[in-house]
Amino acid sequence: MYQAQTRIYSQRKLEYRQQMKKQSIWTVDLVELLKLWLSDLVAFFETALMFVVLSLPVVISALVLWWLM
Repeated sequence: MYQAQTRIYSQRKLEYRQQMKKQSIWTVDLVELLKLWLSDLVAFFETALMFVVLSLPVVISALVLWWLM
């Protein structure tokens, strides 16, 4: 019984290795790639928004001083 299970596991392992060798650059999980790109875009926009929010006091002060001149 144990030998049969080991044999099945070894066959699956061999098939898995053969499938791994057949992979190329184009066999990419596009859903995972899209999720990664989306998370990168979200991080970029969060950074841009934070930059704008943190610069508001300087921009508002500059506009007030410009208006008072």
